[in-house]
Formats: sequence, C-alpha cells, structure tokens
Amino acid sequence: MTSISSTHKSELPLPPSCVAFYPINPAIFVVGTYYLKRNEDQVSDNASAENQSQYEPKLQSRHGTLIVNEIEGDDM
Repeated sequence: MTSISSTHKSELPLPPSCVAFYPINPAIFVVGTYYLKRNEDQVSDNASAENQSQYEPKLQSRHGTLIVNEIEGDDM
C-alpha cells in the first residue's frame, strides 16, 4: 500500500469545508472554510422556548474564507 506524507502544512482561520481544484491548471486549488456562530444569548430552556413563535428567526452569524493556493515545483 502506498503511503502519503505531508510536504507542507498551514493552519486555517476557520474549520475547512471544501477543496476545489482549478480544472485548467490543477496546480491551483481553493480551500473554503465556514463557521456558523450561534448567539450565546439565545434562550435554551424549553419553558421560555415554548412562549416564542416557532417562526421567529434565531440569531446567528456566518463566517467563511476562500484561500487560493498553488502547488509549485516538486510539491505536485
């Protein structure tokens, strides 16, 4: 069985969600990150939640990045 070893590593600012290679030049790829942050002030107990409308939107915010990378030389 062939083993795979890392030649480079980097720390992403958020959890990774996808990787896409550029079809015309496979040495170029994009890493997408995504994080959904829920509001800490959101009501969590069932008694108070029953009083809220089921259609009331919950507060949250989305964060993400697209990081373009290129494989150079023998790294491919």
